[in-house]
This record gives sequence, structure tokens and C-alpha cells, in this order.
Amino acid sequence: KINTLLKRYGSPIPLPAIMGKCYDNLQACKLAIAICVAESKLGTHYVLPEIEQDAFNCGGIKSEKILKFGADEMGSYLRNFGSWEEYFRFAIDRLKRKYIDRGCATPECIVRYYVGRYSKNWVGTVTKILVELK
Repeated sequence: KINTLLKRYGSPIPLPAIMGKCYDNLQACKLAIAICVAESKLGTHYVLPEIEQDAFNCGGIKSEKILKFGADEMGSYLRNFGSWEEYFRFAIDRLKRKYIDRGCATPECIVRYYVGRYSKNWVGTVTKILVELK
């Protein structure tokens, strides 16, 4: 099912980058994938593509440093990762620790913290992908 999604969106993310991280927590893995669809169409659409496509950050995870001091010199607020594997390792661990382990495992619960406000479109997209991944 994940490979079908990657192909549908023409994603640059290699399947092993995701699958190697899913065995420890399938729920967080599915959430990470669904969020990547909502945030960047699985790494195929970015707000600042000339900068962000090389950041391996398909989930829109913001940099802690940039949150304190504003956008970087290139105008991006996103955290940079060295590879897709690094991104998925970080994202899955963060989703598990910050949301799932605290009882916040649905798109409706996560959206206000992850996006910073309620977004019907974001919730709808994440929910749709989670249903596809069942």
C-alpha cells in the first residue's frame, strides 16, 4: 500500500527509507506517511522548492532554532535532514513520543499542535491516507 502511494504521487522517497522505520511503530509510521501527503504530496510539492526539496523534510517539521529566531537566510522555517531515512526515523519517533504516547493519535487531535490551528483540509487528507493504509 505504501509503494502504491509513492508511485501515485511520483514521490522521490525510496520505499526502504520508510519501511525500515515502520517495524517499531506501525501506527506512527502510517501517521508520518499520511502527514507527508498532507504537507508535501510525499516530497513532490514544497512552498520553497528550490530550498526545501534538498532538506528531506516531506512532513513540514519546523526547526527548533528557526522557531525562536525566524526564517533562515533562505526564507525557510523547516528543519533540514540528511536523508529520507533520517527524516522518517525522527518523524516516527516524534509522533510516537509527542502525540501517540500522550493519547493524541488521531488527525483531529494532532492537527492543532502540528499545524498550529485547525485545518479541515489537513485533517481530511491525513484521515483519507490512514484509511488507505489500513
